[in-house]
Amino acid sequence: MRRARPRAGSLDWKDTGAEDMAAVEFRCPACGFRVFNRRVPRCESCGVALPSELLFSREEAAAIDAEHEKSRKQREARLRRNPGRSPDLGDAGASWGGEGDGDGGGSD
Repeated sequence: MRRARPRAGSLDWKDTGAEDMAAVEFRCPACGFRVFNRRVPRCESCGVALPSELLFSREEAAAIDAEHEKSRKQREARLRRNPGRSPDLGDAGASWGGEGDGDGGGSD
């Protein structure tokens, strides 16, 4: 059963399913400015201290950092296995076909 999404600015975000988290917007209770970075303890607009419910806990921040580190290591390992691929283009950058001088200029 899907639960209703909390309204913007609501502190009841913990009651939503994980699939709903991307749609939740956290807002400063003082000025209504959207909280873009839940690691920053003050509103980036008005400077008021944000309630702890709007911020990542130390455990949540550590889990996010660990996931980023895991992803970084996987990406580096993939690049070591496939050194000819562009890290930004994925499979699209795997090969340019070996034609021309590689400058993308068309005729040689």
